[in-house]
Amino acid sequence: MAWASSKSQSQPMNQLEQRQVLYGLTTGWHCNQWTSSDDRVRGGQSQSYLESSGAGVCFRGTLDIEALGGAGFASQRDAGPDQHWDLSPFSGVEVSIDPSQSDGKLYTLILKDEILPRDPDTGRERSTISWEFNFTVSRCRPEAPSRSSPSDTSGFFVPWDRFKPTFRGKGCDDPRSLDLSDVKGVSIMIRSFFGSQQGDFRLRILTIVATSSPELPELAPAVAGNPHEHGGDATGPRPSPDETRGGEPTYVGGGLGGKI
Repeated sequence: MAWASSKSQSQPMNQLEQRQVLYGLTTGWHCNQWTSSDDRVRGGQSQSYLESSGAGVCFRGTLDIEALGGAGFASQRDAGPDQHWDLSPFSGVEVSIDPSQSDGKLYTLILKDEILPRDPDTGRERSTISWEFNFTVSRCRPEAPSRSSPSDTSGFFVPWDRFKPTFRGKGCDDPRSLDLSDVKGVSIMIRSFFGSQQGDFRLRILTIVATSSPELPELAPAVAGNPHEHGGDATGPRPSPDETRGGEPTYVGGGLGGKI
C-alpha cells in the first residue's frame, strides 16, 4: 500500500515551522467542539466524556461489555466546523500524556481525511476510512522538563506510516493513502477488544503536535490482549461479531447516529 509522503522542502524549515500544535498549549482543546461516539446507539451502556483538565483534557468514562455480550466502545471526536490541517510538511505526531492521571488501558488515536457523509434517508453519518494507532500509557517515555511540559509527563512519537487504515472497525487494504494535506478529523477511542478490557477508564492528554523533528521516541503499536508488548497490526484484532452490526461499529455523536 502506498503511503502519502511529506512535501519536499526546497529549504530547511526553521524551528517554528517544524512543529504545528493541533491541541493543547496556546491552541487549546475547545472541548465544546468534541462529541461522544459511544455504543449506546445500539443498546450498549458505555459512555465517554472529554473534559478540560488544567493544561490538557481528560478522556474518561465507562467501557461496558455486558449489555452487548462482550463488546463495547466509546470515543470522543472533534466535530468542530471547517476542521482542516495540512500536515504534509511533517513526519508524524507527538502525543504528551500525564501518566499520574491515566490508566494502563489500550487506547486508539484516529485520523480522518473525509467529512462523514450523511445517509439521505436516515440522516445518520456513513462510515469512511479511518487511520488508527493503538497505544498504552505504560509504554510511553518520560519527557524532558520544559516550559511547556511539566517534569512528570510522558509521551510518544507516531510517524504517519504507523497509522493503519480501517473500515467499519476492521483493518483494510486501502489503495489510497491518508491525505496529509487535508486532515479533517481527530478522535480518541477505547474498545473492549473481545472483552479484554472493561470498566472505568481515564486518559489525560496534554498536547498533540505535528512535527518534523520529534523530541520523543517512536512508539510501536500496542497489541490488544497484551498492550505492553510491541508489534502486531496497529489496528489490533478485528472486533467480534457482537462489536459490529453487519461488521460495522456504530457510534452516536451529539444525539445523532454517527460513525467513525
